[in-house]
Amino acid sequence: MRVTAFYDHGTLRLPRQLKLRRESFQVVIELPDEALEISSTEAVDNTIADELNAILGKYRQGHTPQTVADDKAAWHQHLAEKHS
Repeated sequence: MRVTAFYDHGTLRLPRQLKLRRESFQVVIELPDEALEISSTEAVDNTIADELNAILGKYRQGHTPQTVADDKAAWHQHLAEKHS
């Protein structure tokens, strides 16, 4: 479900009519670039790394890439298996 919320001094305020089943859970938040003090490049780099880790899944487990070529090879292996 996509919900518009308001962030104010460390608190995320959700719409009042929204009733939650649990007290604690993980959420994904999209932040506007103008709200961030860090450069957008740093934020994008972290996001890309997280997305790549999620995509590679089992290929990333137990594998610490030594070079960009290692990541690229794992990515190509993933794509070949996905599309064959």
